[in-house]
Amino acid sequence: MDITVVTDKSFNTQDVSYEKRKAKQQRLNDAVEKLNALGIVTMLVNRVHSKIVIGDEGLLCIGSFNWFSASRDEKYKRYDTSMVYRGESLQAEIRAIYSSLEQRKL
Repeated sequence: MDITVVTDKSFNTQDVSYEKRKAKQQRLNDAVEKLNALGIVTMLVNRVHSKIVIGDEGLLCIGSFNWFSASRDEKYKRYDTSMVYRGESLQAEIRAIYSSLEQRKL
């Protein structure tokens, strides 16, 4: 299975503090390096907040839910969602998503 991780560089590195920006950039670089060492392709893009998983041209999961960093504390919970779609009819939508991401590539 081929895996590509696409992430928004500025979202992962923004901070008012120069030192914090520098540290975030180093963490991003380290993560990209580790993923690449595992054979996972990485793509840095501009202005993408969606979380998208595409599997074998027949599976699409897309949404706004922050899978790894969402607050689980009741006081700060938000109603974010992700939807899963399956079927061969998704191929045109998947191609459109790839095209859109390519246009935002750094």
